[in-house]
Amino acid sequence: MSFCTIAHNQYKECFHQCRCLQTRKVDFTGGEVEKDSVEIAADRLMYSHALDLCQSSGFEEMCGNPEECIGRYHSAQMLLHGLCLQATQDRDRDQLLKLKNILDQRLIFLEKQVHSTTTATPFAT
Repeated sequence: MSFCTIAHNQYKECFHQCRCLQTRKVDFTGGEVEKDSVEIAADRLMYSHALDLCQSSGFEEMCGNPEECIGRYHSAQMLLHGLCLQATQDRDRDQLLKLKNILDQRLIFLEKQVHSTTTATPFAT
């Protein structure tokens, strides 16, 4: 097994353990839940998931697998786009657009990189 594979597996295990610890801290009050708080919680989950996708994609990219991370970056990009459309605060919308634009640039770079490596393969003689 290569170092990157071992490090990636350890990263995924640590990430999973952190998620488990975070979910244990959830407050189960049993009371009425306001609609606004549910929407905010859903938005936070979507945002958190988009960031998680970006982190795991970045790690895959570091391990030399750019083609595997493009799909995750696309998913994160779509989540951020959806959050931008429903953001009610200008500051939130600006921050989400900034992140989305960074992802757009990253995707363009990766797609060019993957395309150039697939078209630059030497012909067999």
